[in-house]
Amino acid sequence: KRLFCCPLDENGDEGSIGLGNRWGRFDLSYQISKYQTNTSLSTQQVDTEVWKAFSMWEEVSGLTFEEVRSGPADIDISFEPVEYGDGDYFAFSPAHALSPKDGGDIHLNNY
Repeated sequence: KRLFCCPLDENGDEGSIGLGNRWGRFDLSYQISKYQTNTSLSTQQVDTEVWKAFSMWEEVSGLTFEEVRSGPADIDISFEPVEYGDGDYFAFSPAHALSPKDGGDIHLNNY
């Protein structure tokens, strides 16, 4: 898997930005499959903040985002521990995202 965006890769270089890697359509779905456990935010507050973030992206990207509660989604959002088993971990970053060809998931640190 290649990270879609990250501050530095394992060689200390700027992370991959996924050039030439697109969804192939403009209407995308997302879901939050795993919520934070170490926070005072409710799931409703997290949902609202994620919706606000996708709304900002819609304004400037030409993409639209729709939340789905079940079934497959283009973008799966999950809050994960520092090391969580996919080979990527949160050394110095609060989050990272995978490119569309690698699933398009967004992993946020659950600390």
